[in-house]
Amino acid sequence: MNKLFRHDLALILAIVLTALALGAASTLLTKEGETVEVRLRGELYAELPLSRDAELDVDGLCTVVVKDGGAYVRNSSCRNKICQRHPPISRAGETIACLPNGVTVRVAGEGGADFYV
Repeated sequence: MNKLFRHDLALILAIVLTALALGAASTLLTKEGETVEVRLRGELYAELPLSRDAELDVDGLCTVVVKDGGAYVRNSSCRNKICQRHPPISRAGETIACLPNGVTVRVAGEGGADFYV
């Protein structure tokens, strides 16, 4: 049984190290984004540059703020407010979604995933 336990620990350690290496590589290969795409029910609502501070009211459903090169949701009319608790996004492909309101905030740029909600 002791031999089986050592093999199990070795396998778990290998999986954890692989996951950490893939996460680090993903972070290093993803570039800073250039713009933020705000979509309402799948349709492009606005596109804001990350280089300029801005505030956008999305049909009274939520407020998207671009500040210091990152974007976040400050206010939302949804019940759980999960989108408000999301940290600011700045790397290409990162997304904040407010599913009850049908609003997505996605950083566009090279190296990010092409995913739209």
